[in-house]
This record gives sequence, structure tokens and C-alpha cells, in this order.
Amino acid sequence: MATRFLFNEALWGELSVRIPKAKAHAAVAYLGSGGSSLLPLKKGDRLVVDMSLRAVRSGTTDPREVRKLLRRGVEVFSRGSLHAKFFIIGKSLIAGSSNISKHAQNVLDEAAIVTDDPAAVRRASITFEQLCSEPVRKDYLQKCLNEYRPPKFVPNPAGARTKKKKVVAAKLWLVGGLQYRGLPDSENEAIERVVKKTKKKLLAFERSEVDYSHYPKPPRFFKQLREGDWLVVCVGDGSGFDVYPPARFLGIDKYRRAGGKQRYLLLYEAPTDADSVRWSVFRKHVPAGVLPAQAKKPRTAPITSDAEADTILRLWDTRARFKGRKP
Repeated sequence: MATRFLFNEALWGELSVRIPKAKAHAAVAYLGSGGSSLLPLKKGDRLVVDMSLRAVRSGTTDPREVRKLLRRGVEVFSRGSLHAKFFIIGKSLIAGSSNISKHAQNVLDEAAIVTDDPAAVRRASITFEQLCSEPVRKDYLQKCLNEYRPPKFVPNPAGARTKKKKVVAAKLWLVGGLQYRGLPDSENEAIERVVKKTKKKLLAFERSEVDYSHYPKPPRFFKQLREGDWLVVCVGDGSGFDVYPPARFLGIDKYRRAGGKQRYLLLYEAPTDADSVRWSVFRKHVPAGVLPAQAKKPRTAPITSDAEADTILRLWDTRARFKGRKP
């Protein structure tokens, strides 16, 4: 039995990957703008949604999106009291906070749990069957289309700035924008202190070491890293880029250098015998679509889909040797 926590893009990635491959039943309170694309249900799948006139008139459920699903052959049921959000996909269950809309995907922070616990899947399936009591028929759909009003979002007060960026939760990060560049000998002592302190976090003492990348100022993605995330570090040498095997993120530290400025260190647990591979070779082994903006050179970016992250992690074996390399 496996259970995982999903957050933001990881949740949407799981839905988009899993639903096309297996029979799916979805119970979602509200289906808003773009919902039929975000929830790729197909013929034979079923959806329960709050498609009451109250929800339609307030714009929280868009009957136009429901119509698209019905045309695909999806069975749709309405339940005015529904506030649950769960998805039974094959032998797995995803249960969480998210309604299905572009607003939920692009603005809100959403979370869920995915599990293949048979007891949980069975109980959810029984509950789902009990919810499927009011099928959306042609005449009611037309009434909802006539009654629908797009949602109105209240603007912020004049001068207020309350919009925040969504939190990015990623199992794996590609770290680019780096070049091979040594540091002055005068900084060795400060670096050794940081490395010594960080060694306490190593999990595989005999097979790994503390490695680091250095920055003159902290880049934005530092704030989004979580201890334990995987990093695939890519370093340029003037003629191309070396891609190093997955390393476990240990933390961020800094020290004062000459002139009173700070030096920032991205610290990670790297295999002792790291086997790098050139970027051109690495790209050939990554499925299309996983690195959409990484064509010519690596850029720092999160791999928010767990499935895509696992695909990259599996390119190296347990000894950190690249599997695609010819013997």
C-alpha cells in the first residue's frame, strides 16, 4: 500500500496522467472554466457535481463545461449538497481540496492525498454510488445553460497588493545557469565550516558527500526548495553542459566574503562517484514534453509531476551510473 501527498501542480499532473489510462469516477463540488480540459474524463467515466441552479447562477459550476463532458460520453450527475472532492481512478483514490477550474489550478493552493489502499478505494466507491442519484438530462442541461452567469471576482481595494504567487511543490528540480568557476582560497575555511555542519544531514555516509553550488545572491527558487527534494544539477563548461545524477537537497547557507558581501551555498547530498552525462545525451533519454523549455540549454525549473520526476530519476541506477551510457 502506498500513500503520497500531492500539492498544486503535482495534483493536476496526477489527474492528467492517471484519468486517460483507467476508468474514472469523479466527485467534485464545482466544475468551472476550463474544467472539461483539466478533468479529462472519457466515455464510460462518471462525474458527480453540484449543478444546482444556485451553483449555476453564481457561476461556480459552468454548464458549458458539463455539456462538453456529456458529448464525450461521460455520465454526469448533480448533487446540490456536494462539497467533497475525490477521484477514484482505477485502483487508486485521490481525495483533497480542489474544485476543477482554471482558477483552482492557476491561483489557489490545493492539496490532496493519493492512495491505493483497497479499503479506502472500496469505501469511496460505495459512497460514490450513493451520490449518483440525479442524472443531468438534456432538458435540465438547457435550463442550466439559460440560467448560467459567469462568476464575478471582487477586485482588491485601491492600492492593495494581496496577490501572492502559488507555492511550488516539486519532487525534483533541474538546476541550471551554472558554470564551472572556482572560489578564492581565502574562502576555503568558511566553506569547510559550512560543509562540516551540513554533513550531519547525510543519509548515506559511505556512498555520498556534501556538495554545493555557489551564488553571489540568493535566486528566487531557493525559497521554494524543501529539504529532501531531488536536484539534477547542470553545469556549463563553455562547449556544453554536464548533467549530474540526482542529489538530495540539504539546505541553504551563507558566509561573508571579501568586501563584506555574502556568498550563498546551495547544499546537497551527492553520490561520491557521480557519473555526469552531457546535456545533449540527457535530453534524448527524457520523454517528449517533460522538458518543454529546456531544448538548447538547461534552466532552473521544477518538475512538478511525480510521474515525470520519477522518469528522470530512473535514468541513473543505484550506483549513480547513467543507464543510457553505452558500455
